[in-house]
Amino acid sequence: MPDVMPTSALLFMLAATLASIGALLVLFERHVGGTPLLAYQPRQRVPWQSGIVMLVMLLTFSGVIFTLSGAGQDPHDLTEAVIDPEYDDPQLVGEPDTESSPVPEDSVEEEVSAQDFILNSLGTTVFLILLVVVIGVWLHLSVGANSIDLGLPQSGEQVLHDIGIGSVACAAALLPIYVIQLGLTILLQPEVEHPIVEQLSESHSPGMLLAGFLLVVVAAPLGEEFVFRLLLQGWLERWEDEMVGFTGSDRRSSEESSELDGEVPAAIEESIVGVDDGQPLTFPAEHLPLPRQGVLATLPHGWVPILISGILFGLAHLGHGVSPVPLVLFGIVLGYLYQRTHRLVPSIAAHALFNAYSMIMLWLQLGD
Repeated sequence: MPDVMPTSALLFMLAATLASIGALLVLFERHVGGTPLLAYQPRQRVPWQSGIVMLVMLLTFSGVIFTLSGAGQDPHDLTEAVIDPEYDDPQLVGEPDTESSPVPEDSVEEEVSAQDFILNSLGTTVFLILLVVVIGVWLHLSVGANSIDLGLPQSGEQVLHDIGIGSVACAAALLPIYVIQLGLTILLQPEVEHPIVEQLSESHSPGMLLAGFLLVVVAAPLGEEFVFRLLLQGWLERWEDEMVGFTGSDRRSSEESSELDGEVPAAIEESIVGVDDGQPLTFPAEHLPLPRQGVLATLPHGWVPILISGILFGLAHLGHGVSPVPLVLFGIVLGYLYQRTHRLVPSIAAHALFNAYSMIMLWLQLGD
């Protein structure tokens, strides 16, 4: 990566900074005016228990521990094994034969590393997407999770609305997070950074950049938001409601739910802080209003799940330099989006746009 940032990267960063400042000013104005940053939309508690959550968390953090311990195979080690002089294929090891010119060892190593990166990135992308689909189907079949439980949008209009929410949240979070990351980088001078950034900085090709983009901007936001927000935070909200004795999120049968469909009466709507105007809700009216205090007396209802999911989200990125610290903040932002809407599109959109900004900045600095 060049020491001097290209003009295109500087202009792109300036535009993102201005957008972030603008979003922060709008949200600050809403806060000062006493308007909730994002309307709260009531929900029924998720139907899954702690078992599936603990299993997925165990798998997630066993991978982190595996990576930190150095037990995983480094792509450079694989490259060295492939180009070992004792290997029999002369076209891979770069040894001359009678009909071809010698192939430089560095060129072979770079080619093998590129192929390995592309295959690993595409494989991980497919795995994460399949994991989300399989667990989602399993939750539907085993515990009766419906589309609302799974955080899915209910209309195309809602998708666009949720993407807008995620875009504003991403813009607002961008400047604070990168200021924290820059400050920690200057202060601590970490020797490592994100593995994908490190590898693409050392060697890159259009294929590697595309594979990395699919993994970082498509698969990672989908998989991580499904795990940390829907599975983990959704269950933590259920746990908190049970701990404080709140029955307003109790699940109803399909017959009872159908009787409750429609708009909330005006008297009840006034008792809900931050409900979107004109938005139809399905919620047991007799159980309103929501509790103002959560499982901890010092935090409002819903904030313990947000903080736990945000902290674990940051810790899941251990080994990525100073990234875990600012990513805790980003995880809290994403958790807030889920807690207010109980849909995944807002947090996925914010996460994807945030990662897309990082990837585009990397591309521009690489000069491609």
